[in-house]
Amino acid sequence: MTTLYYGTDTYRLRQALRALVADARARGPVLLQTIDGSDTDAVQRIQSAAAAQGLFGEPRLVCINNAALVSDIESYLPDDDMGISVCLTQDARGMNADGKRHLAMLIKHVANTQRFDALEGRERISWVTAFCRERERTITSSAAAEAVRRTGGDTWALANELEKLCAYTENTIDDDAVNVLVAPPSVFDEWELSNALATRDKRAALAALWRRLRAGVSEQLIIGLMASATRTLVLVKEGVDRHMPAAAIAKATGLHPFVVSKNLRSVQSVDAMAIRAAHLRIARLDRDGKRGRADVVDGLFGTIVGMA
Repeated sequence: MTTLYYGTDTYRLRQALRALVADARARGPVLLQTIDGSDTDAVQRIQSAAAAQGLFGEPRLVCINNAALVSDIESYLPDDDMGISVCLTQDARGMNADGKRHLAMLIKHVANTQRFDALEGRERISWVTAFCRERERTITSSAAAEAVRRTGGDTWALANELEKLCAYTENTIDDDAVNVLVAPPSVFDEWELSNALATRDKRAALAALWRRLRAGVSEQLIIGLMASATRTLVLVKEGVDRHMPAAAIAKATGLHPFVVSKNLRSVQSVDAMAIRAAHLRIARLDRDGKRGRADVVDGLFGTIVGMA
């Protein structure tokens, strides 16, 4: 049987995938294979997975992430009578036109589909209540609403805060617990740092970094943001060096046309190797910081100062 999970709420999408895998394993040994549709050899790996056989005839489950990135993927999927369960997942955020078209074909082709988009209103409060109930905790409606407000409704952030509240609260999570344990919403511009990096404005980037750190934003989140921003610069610069128009760069990279245009001017005069070097410094800082070999805060400021 083929199942398709898709949508913009990647936390709930991933949780559904984990639940499906856990359910399969609870019934006994299972041959599990995970394939990323963004890999260049995705088609070959899908075909190999369809032909694979377990040593003891155990059931097979193939999970294909970023499924819509594989053109005509429906033609490569095994038939249901082959006894292979296939779970397709697709993060639908920021998809380009080709991705949307491929996803529409998958939705039409796969009978068992489930969509995970951002929850709103009462539905989101119900999800918060159920999340706490699964951990043998209750939460007041006002506390749930405040937790949602403080996290901006982002499911990943909300789940992390709820895990913390459940761990530090014995029975009922109330307003006082949320006020003590969940940081209030940030007052800085969410795009300030990435915009400064896109325009290579060191002064603005340093100020934005300082404000985020002062507000208590996780160092690892900032590393991720800076890595994403420099990666975007690398992709746009490669397109510029190949004399590709903005629309072609957006289509080839999957970046939003606005993001391409925002970065286009700043990469015109910069050396491609300098951008790659900055991206590499961030990657090394991430690795060394996790190993305790580098001070992440110093490294973040040093990376911005050292940008060409």
